[in-house]
Amino acid sequence: MGAGVAHADTAGFRIGPLTTYADCAAMTDWANRAQPGDEMIYATGPVLGDHAAARSARSMAERGLVELFQRRSGRANCFDYCARRLRPTASLLEDGENPSSATSLPDPLTLPLDEARVYQCVAQAAHAGEACPSLARLATRCHLESRFRAKYLLGRLCELGLLTKHDRSADARRDAPMVFTVALLAKTTRGETG
Repeated sequence: MGAGVAHADTAGFRIGPLTTYADCAAMTDWANRAQPGDEMIYATGPVLGDHAAARSARSMAERGLVELFQRRSGRANCFDYCARRLRPTASLLEDGENPSSATSLPDPLTLPLDEARVYQCVAQAAHAGEACPSLARLATRCHLESRFRAKYLLGRLCELGLLTKHDRSADARRDAPMVFTVALLAKTTRGETG
C-alpha cells in the first residue's frame, strides 16, 4: 500500500458587493449648496465602514447640518447611506426670531476642525440648557493641546459672530461658568446655578 496523500477540502470564497463611498470634497460642496430637504447618498453597500466619507457625514450630523438615514439599495443585500440637509441651523431658532439675521453668519460646516469642535460643544450645551464647559474641559473634549487654545478658539468664534460672550457680573465667582449665546440657535449657555 502506498502512502496516502492528505487531501484537504478548500472552502469556496466569493467576494460580495463592496461598499462604495462619495468623495469628501464633493460632500462638502453638496452641503454648502444644498437646500433644506435635499438628499445625498454618501455610501452604498452592505456595510458602512470607517471611511473618510462616513466620518465626514457623522461630523456634519453632529454639527446639526444634516440628518443621516439609510434605505435599501437597488442592489441585493445593500443599503444606501444618505444625508438629508437640514435648515441651516435656523430651524432651531425660537419662534418669532428672524432667521434672516443668521444667513450672514458663516456656516459651521466651513469652520476648521478645531473651531468646529469648540462650536459644537458650546452649541450642544446651549441647546440642552447646560453650562458652558470650562476651558480645560473644552480642551479635553475637543482634543486641543491646552486650555489656552480653547480660549483662543472661543475668541475666534466670537469674532465670526457665531458666539457672543456675556461678561460676568462683578459679584460672580471666579470659577463661575462662561456664558455664551449661540447666534444660530438663539440660545444661551446657563450661567451660575442657583
